[in-house]
Amino acid sequence: MEALNMSTRLISKQEAAARVGYHPVSLMRLCREGRFPQPVRLAPNKIGFVESEVEAHIAALAAARDTEAA
Repeated sequence: MEALNMSTRLISKQEAAARVGYHPVSLMRLCREGRFPQPVRLAPNKIGFVESEVEAHIAALAAARDTEAA
């Protein structure tokens, strides 16, 4: 896992879920299953997702779709 730097942007669980079109509960299930980037613990009851990891996940889904179509 790469170290977070000062320019790393974290997004909320709700925003991450909205970007991929999942309900937040479904998003957390995918995290537990290892099928979505892992969140960063910010406080005992607060998590965030690294925006670049979420974007990379979306790009990987699109790339997989494109290779299946070919």
